[in-house]
Amino acid sequence: MKGVVLFFVLSILALAPPGARGGERPSGTLELPADAAGQARWGNLKSLRKGQQVDVVQMDLKSFRGDFLDVSDEAIRIRVKKVKRAVARDQVFRVSVRTAAGRGRNALIGVAVGAGLGAAAGVGVLYGTGGSDFAGAIVGATTGIGAATGVGLGAAFPGYSTVYRAPRQKHRQKP
Repeated sequence: MKGVVLFFVLSILALAPPGARGGERPSGTLELPADAAGQARWGNLKSLRKGQQVDVVQMDLKSFRGDFLDVSDEAIRIRVKKVKRAVARDQVFRVSVRTAAGRGRNALIGVAVGAGLGAAAGVGVLYGTGGSDFAGAIVGATTGIGAATGVGLGAAFPGYSTVYRAPRQKHRQKP
């Protein structure tokens, strides 16, 4: 039982943002604002590198995934399947980029969820069959299989960070 508690405590610490653990971000990583007000700055897009994969979502929620080309005060330009596309600033709802750190976080979440489901499956099998002399081995094996499956699935999905989000529109109510 102590091992399970220790595992979950270490998992939570591993998922904490670097600043919360007293660590520093590795150099060369893209610094993104953490608050919504900071994400509303169009100037954040100037920190993107040419060729970096971005997701651009328009105000009508139509989205494009492509390679970043450049940004001006009027529009962001990306290449989508060999076609250059410009999206006007007033039509951009959100711009996101893939982050490598997201895969590690997702893998850790996958390990935790997979191990929990595997342990539950092992206990369920033991309960349904009336128990066994090898209860520890059975639960350990199903926990390991669940954790391995979870880490694989978790690492398969990249993380995304929002670089720009359009400011909220204040709607006026008719008198």
